[in-house]
Amino acid sequence: MDFSRTLGQYSTNKKVGGDVLGGLGRYTGWRGQLLEALDSIQAAGKIAAFNHYPAFTNPGLTIEEDRLIPLPLCENDAQAIKSVCRQAPFGRGDETLVDTTVRNTWELDPSQFRLANPQWASFLESILKDTAKGLGLTQITAKPHKLLLYEQGSFFKRHKDSEKERGMIGTLVVCLPSQHEGADVDLSFGSQHSAFATAPTSKFDLSSMAWFSDVTHEVKELRSGYRLVLTYKIFGSSQTNLSASSILSQTENLKAMLVNWRAKYPQAENLMYPLDHQYTKSSLSLDNMKGRDRAVCSSLQNICSAAGFYLMFAHMTHEETEEGAGSYGYSDDDEEGSTTLDTVYAPDGSDVASGVSVELANILGYSIKDKDPDSEEEGDFTGNESAPSKFRYHKTVALVLPKTKVREYLEPNSYTRPDYKVDRLIEMVCKDLGKSRDHKYTRQAAVNLLTSAATRNLRLRPTTFGLITKWALELGETELLRICLRITAQEDNRGSNLGMASSQFTGYYESGRTLSSWSGYGSTGGTEYKQEHESQVLKELIDYLSRSYAGKEDIIHWDHWLQSINTAVTRIGTLEAFCERFRSSIQSKPLEEAFASWSRSALDQKLEAQANWMEKDHPFALKTLKSRRSDTEWVLQRFLPRMVPRADRNLLWALLHSFSAERSTVFTNAKDLYLCVFKHSGQRLCISEGDFGFCRRWDDPMGSHTPCSKFIRMLEESYAIGAGKEALDLLEKNCARLVEKKHAWSTVDDHELTNGLLVPLVKMLEKLGVASAQPVQQFLEVTLRDRIHARINTRPVKLEGWSHEPLGCKASERCRDCPALNQFLTSPTDRTWHFSAGAPRRSHIEMILPNANYSQTTLKNKSPHTLVVTKRGTHYDKALERWQAAYQQVEHTVGGMRSEYLKGFIGEEKYRELILLQKPGQEDLCSRVLGVKREADYDPPGVKRPRM
Repeated sequence: MDFSRTLGQYSTNKKVGGDVLGGLGRYTGWRGQLLEALDSIQAAGKIAAFNHYPAFTNPGLTIEEDRLIPLPLCENDAQAIKSVCRQAPFGRGDETLVDTTVRNTWELDPSQFRLANPQWASFLESILKDTAKGLGLTQITAKPHKLLLYEQGSFFKRHKDSEKERGMIGTLVVCLPSQHEGADVDLSFGSQHSAFATAPTSKFDLSSMAWFSDVTHEVKELRSGYRLVLTYKIFGSSQTNLSASSILSQTENLKAMLVNWRAKYPQAENLMYPLDHQYTKSSLSLDNMKGRDRAVCSSLQNICSAAGFYLMFAHMTHEETEEGAGSYGYSDDDEEGSTTLDTVYAPDGSDVASGVSVELANILGYSIKDKDPDSEEEGDFTGNESAPSKFRYHKTVALVLPKTKVREYLEPNSYTRPDYKVDRLIEMVCKDLGKSRDHKYTRQAAVNLLTSAATRNLRLRPTTFGLITKWALELGETELLRICLRITAQEDNRGSNLGMASSQFTGYYESGRTLSSWSGYGSTGGTEYKQEHESQVLKELIDYLSRSYAGKEDIIHWDHWLQSINTAVTRIGTLEAFCERFRSSIQSKPLEEAFASWSRSALDQKLEAQANWMEKDHPFALKTLKSRRSDTEWVLQRFLPRMVPRADRNLLWALLHSFSAERSTVFTNAKDLYLCVFKHSGQRLCISEGDFGFCRRWDDPMGSHTPCSKFIRMLEESYAIGAGKEALDLLEKNCARLVEKKHAWSTVDDHELTNGLLVPLVKMLEKLGVASAQPVQQFLEVTLRDRIHARINTRPVKLEGWSHEPLGCKASERCRDCPALNQFLTSPTDRTWHFSAGAPRRSHIEMILPNANYSQTTLKNKSPHTLVVTKRGTHYDKALERWQAAYQQVEHTVGGMRSEYLKGFIGEEKYRELILLQKPGQEDLCSRVLGVKREADYDPPGVKRPRM
């Protein structure tokens, strides 16, 4: 913002929404006219009302169950009332206090007295009518609050009444006949002041007083006698009718101004008008407007929708820092401050948005100059200076928002504590749409909002989706309807409006919330949320079709209504489940039959078109095969030949297992089914190198759900149903391919490879009596020799003298120091090496050399420093220890595979080498490594072994 303030004036160079701020903060042009029109609206009433009743109905005040108090009040009855009363408290912040220096009055709760005369309710209605007229309201209601007794010396210092419950707008005091002197009531609000005296007519008459909750008032000291009053909480109604001809002319003028604004400045964000009264969160609604606020807001409510605006209310906070503040605490540069609508409310008082940033200049006729801040936050000390303080100004405003801008107020529900603001905003828009559905601008703005709400991740209530669907149908917005249906049918919902709700609101559902309040939480709640969401959407569609096509269901173009389902759903199982839920939700038999006919055709088309089949399709595929098992031609020549080449192996393994498990009851032709799957699967049933060492699930410690275990189970079941030849052929091809790809599984864990595949495979072959299979033999040989035995195929060799194997780094060809290092390492005579170099080069050498075989010290007597490397003489011993440990691990790994069957399957020579670990020339290693003491190895020259 580029305009500045002096002590009393704005500069005149600030444009706001096509208008100009003139001197003294006044607007020129249409904004000035609008502000003038709003300011000219006057309330029909005042801040308080007083009425006197010489003739009245005795309320029949009764205490202590049956003691009737006659009127006018006498001394004895006053003392009787006092004896059952308590000292009246007052509120200060969040505290309720008793302090007779602030309030000295006696009180009874409504439960401690009753008004026995049945005619009193009728007379109270007449009091309320007179009170409403005096306050400028059309209709009010009241609830009993307290019975108060004032005695000599009673008073209540200046205060405001708290709003005891939601919707309360003021207080009514009925003063019963009881002669007294004093206790006048002084009231003030802004520049308005009133004073009421009940004493002059107190001996025989009844009087009433009423005021709004935010009116400051004081009860003066009662000088003599007693004053007995009934207090009531006042509640308003939004049905105020400001229909005088002057008001009608005024509202038409306002409407024309707003229409002109929208036409000339379509990009304008909003306008706000400051309200005279302050309202709490529970009372800020059109029903509870007070005094002139009611007149202004009622006028705006009557014209806003037709002019293309929503009327809302908000609590506004403007914040400025001390750095930019002038001598009166306001900023010299508006850019220093920020203005936020803390909470935005619909006309009915429901909160619909929060934390909305706005421009202070968009609040008509409001300036913080000459105003004291409502709150101040002192800055923290930083170094020698303190951070600048923050000044805050608060105001309740009426918000006039162009309908096209309401989308910017959409905010998602919280994951953990949803507050449903966005749902209530949508309800507000739909309520307005119901009154103005033929208004083109209103309709388009509403459709844009509903579309944004349906497509964005707002985590809406299921009932809100139902509301969006209802209006999509009512307005004929086919694309919006399809969006709702498409979200309903999504299979992977992560990131969608529905899916985010169902997958990320963890744990909240279990806290006791029901589906009617929110059901998108937790693992169980997520499923129920999706079901409730779908139920709401389908209910609206089915109700609409039932109404619109009653008696003519046969002409329904189902593809038009459910096109998005077919598009969104790629899995036929998902489509079938959706169709079943849709059908079960239909109440009309003719509509159900019409839908069933369409769904059969849609499922057949999806069956032909499904591009890939996954394990989650197993229930549907199995159900289909069972239901049509008698049609063997369709199963063996159409369905399986088309499905199997598109299926993943987990699905195929699961189907084959089902065929085998139910071969004696359902799938009596299981062999034909197996052969058909084998024929059309190609290599899909095989395992790959990536399956070796497949991580076992935490709930499957035996690994029965790993790919290798499923593959072996399939082979075993194939033999059981008579398809052994084909299964063995598949196994041989699989083994040949694995041998070709052996380089790809060189890092697999030995234990997982052996126990997850080799041992179960050998046991299966033995169980089935497979005598010989050359590719399988080769696979076992390669696996054992090249993978399991890899660490022991080469035994460490003792080198001459002090010779060690060369090391060096990966870049040894280009490294300037590693060649010299390797020359030292391979020398049979050199035991010590001095290497003078800078720190990085020394560190490089230190990282290469293992500490177990070399000692390293640094001499710092000259620059550069010298690294001294000494061979420990343990190189061979350490290498041999590692080899022996690896040998023991291999022994443990292959020990479980030893059997006479395997000896015959791979041949005795290979069995001795690979399984018994008896390689030619190393027959004695097994006994030596596995516990028999060996002879001492040759010691390097010059090394003496320590004596123990």
